[in-house]
Amino acid sequence: SELLGPLSTNHGVEIWPETLRHSERCCGSLGKHAIKFTLGNVYQLDVNQTSRYDRIYLGACANSRSKYLYRLLEVGGILIGPFQVGYSQQLRRVVRRSETQFNVEVLGQVQFAS
Repeated sequence: SELLGPLSTNHGVEIWPETLRHSERCCGSLGKHAIKFTLGNVYQLDVNQTSRYDRIYLGACANSRSKYLYRLLEVGGILIGPFQVGYSQQLRRVVRRSETQFNVEVLGQVQFAS
């Protein structure tokens, strides 16, 4: 929200109610009232009925079937996040080039949990 400014749309999807409440409190104490948090599961999103975004950051490792999240990007949008690949995890940068084309760059191997 710092980079995008107060008129931008900032959404957070969180699966755990305690984490959602903590996020709302922290952002509120910083005056970040434009960030909207939703209790939900990113794996249950209907990408055909959801907003499309210029930037997406995944804070947790997406499973190997999560490429559908790419469709949440606007053309020119960028997604950064860890993705499960077999027994390892890759940090990826995905850029949507057109309605059907995505450039995927593997930034490196990561591990968030053992």
